[in-house]
Amino acid sequence: MGVMDDLFSEFILECSESLDLLDQDLIDLEQRPGDGELLKGIFRYVHTIKGNAGCLGFGKLESVTHVGENLLSLARDGSLSINPEIISVLLRMLDALREMLSNLESTGSEGDTDYGPLIADLKELAQSHASEDKVMDTPSSPAAEQVRVTLDGLDLDFVKECHEAFGIIDTALQALRAEPAQPGPLGEIAAAVHTLAIISGPLEKPVVEELAEVGESFITLLKDGPTLVSPASLQVLNDLFGALKDTVATLESTGREGQADHGALLTRLKVLPAEVPEVPKTAPPSRLPPQARRRWGPAQFG
Repeated sequence: MGVMDDLFSEFILECSESLDLLDQDLIDLEQRPGDGELLKGIFRYVHTIKGNAGCLGFGKLESVTHVGENLLSLARDGSLSINPEIISVLLRMLDALREMLSNLESTGSEGDTDYGPLIADLKELAQSHASEDKVMDTPSSPAAEQVRVTLDGLDLDFVKECHEAFGIIDTALQALRAEPAQPGPLGEIAAAVHTLAIISGPLEKPVVEELAEVGESFITLLKDGPTLVSPASLQVLNDLFGALKDTVATLESTGREGQADHGALLTRLKVLPAEVPEVPKTAPPSRLPPQARRRWGPAQFG
């Protein structure tokens, strides 16, 4: 892979820290399987690794953590009880993540190991529970009512994570306006928008999901391209984040994303990169200042 860039180095460091904490938390979970706060922390570690791996294009890491996150989501929400079988497969997942991270650090690739059996086991545990729910619960049953309450809680978590992502984006945009040649702010924005895209899909927030997915593609072109961020690009970024904030605010106040028409904005996000005149990037890469640095760790989520 050659000399590791700043984003890759930061990913390796933060992922290593998260795996060390995850290791200890899984040991604790084996002793305290009903500890809800402990489960929330474990879920967030895996969620964080998945989001960052996806942003950097590490498909195997993302695939393993994705199915692990689904299983942990059921446990976190009280829909699935932790047992020795689940602990065992989560420890296997941890070993797989460590192996991939070690390969990335030493060779720049995730390695050739086939994690299909692990993914299948994680999926089977989650799906077997989902099948049991369909048999046991009816829309009018107390258990079904509890599911609806849980979904309300997930919406609150979703809104909170969105607001934290918006804070990171606002800080990074300020840095980007000051130094449009620097890649650091765009990397921070890309990671935050990727997180919005991946958390909105499972919770069926199609407006946020579409805005974030199209926005992520646009930001990736800016980040990886050879040109400076233009005033026109900055304006469309401002409009994108304004639309995301308005959508989340509507969700927060009404329980729905609203019916605002974002067609024109989505079109601009798709066509603008081809219309912007090229202004070569000449400044050397630099990191965001410490106060603007995003650490995608569990402490950022309440």
